[in-house]
Amino acid sequence: STTLLTATGSHVFRIVGLRVVNVTNSTASTVTLLVGGAEFLHQVSVAANATLDVITKDFPLYLEENVALTATASASSTLRVLIVYEDVS
Repeated sequence: STTLLTATGSHVFRIVGLRVVNVTNSTASTVTLLVGGAEFLHQVSVAANATLDVITKDFPLYLEENVALTATASASSTLRVLIVYEDVS
């Protein structure tokens, strides 16, 4: 897994956008996302050359202090993640 973002110290982050992009043009890939070790997205497929909006401003996620947002992708995937957040601490 890869750590995408950690709210360190006494910081709290309000994530208003998380987009997963599959930059390969041949195969779908899967992604699993975890907050503090708990899965909130499990092996969801992202088609080739497609995007998946997981978190939006209409449904934000608050990342509390010392908690990490991590991702795991299928073995042969070429996924990129874009995160938009603000520090609300």
